[in-house]
Amino acid sequence: MGKPHAIVAPYPVQGHVIPHMELSHRLVKCGFKITFVNTEFNHKRIAATLHNGQEDSQIQMAAISDGLSAAEDRNDIGKLTEAVIRVLPKEVETLIKNINGSDNQDDITCIISDMGWVLELGPKMGIQTAAFSTMGAGPVALMSNIPKLIDTGIINPDGKMIKLKPQSIVKLI
Repeated sequence: MGKPHAIVAPYPVQGHVIPHMELSHRLVKCGFKITFVNTEFNHKRIAATLHNGQEDSQIQMAAISDGLSAAEDRNDIGKLTEAVIRVLPKEVETLIKNINGSDNQDDITCIISDMGWVLELGPKMGIQTAAFSTMGAGPVALMSNIPKLIDTGIINPDGKMIKLKPQSIVKLI
């Protein structure tokens, strides 16, 4: 067996792609080979930013369909998500089968993604998975403090804001 070989498949928007690419570069430094899965649309954008058009030899770029036509708006997150859920898992599964069926490449040993529907391929294909969250510190802090917000009466258990009198807010601080 050669190097560990991970498929890295981020949700296809900038705030997810960039952190996954940074993780990929760090994994290469730890001895991994990476197949970075991106949509054809994003692949063109990334390829244009590579130094001298050269890719890191340990990061292979793989472009797959996002399920949208060239004319469709990728800024419509609802439409993009519906297409990605429908298309991406099958595209990634096909890519893994092609890589693992090839004699000249190391088999995929891990799937890294922030999309559960891609991570579900791991157990199905006998491959380890790792979820990589690209969430910023603000949302993490908010989510970890939801019980405190409920306990102090700022929101109810359904997540709805409770109308507070200004003097009540001072007491909470």
